[in-house]
Amino acid sequence: MSRHHREPVGYTCPDIDKLIAIAEELRVDNESLRDWGREEADKVDELEAKIEALEEQLSDLQQQLTEAQAALENTQ
Repeated sequence: MSRHHREPVGYTCPDIDKLIAIAEELRVDNESLRDWGREEADKVDELEAKIEALEEQLSDLQQQLTEAQAALENTQ
């Protein structure tokens, strides 16, 4: 498109199209990042639940060991 001497700027449609393409790419990348973040948060939740279960199991085993030691001392 030719530029008229009184036009403040040139033909901007190609620039606008480039910006729209960049914005769309950013939107897609942002969506991928959010999905990854949700997956990582789910993994963290699973690991925290496993840690809690293992800590409970450890506590139970420590209690059993304490009771077994006490019973052993009472038999001596």
